[in-house]
Amino acid sequence: MPTNLSSFTIGQSIGPYKVLDAKHPDLTNSEQKAEAIGRGASAEVCMVQQTLTGGVTINRALKLYSPNAKILTRRREAGLSSGRESFIDEIKAISSFNLSALYLIQQLAILLSGKIKRRQTSFLC
Repeated sequence: MPTNLSSFTIGQSIGPYKVLDAKHPDLTNSEQKAEAIGRGASAEVCMVQQTLTGGVTINRALKLYSPNAKILTRRREAGLSSGRESFIDEIKAISSFNLSALYLIQQLAILLSGKIKRRQTSFLC
């Protein structure tokens, strides 16, 4: 039984990306919730498929800013913003790494895309 269910279903589109199940990326049952790579109180990391030119597909990790109600309430009560700015700062920090640092720290993912929309903020690695 999956313990890390995503808020998205398998095959659902998030912009140009198609949601996959993190443990079983070949599943195609669109009625089933996908298992996320990871979930926290303020973000979710989904396995997604991107289709490139010529129909070539590649699997990627997509991190979506999605704080839960408890986090939003606590931040509001403390007089803080929703935290979106911190997420945007994370996008900026990752995008500022140079390639020599990435060779030294192999656990870091290369930031491919950062998007800031009114209702959804995300980045793709």
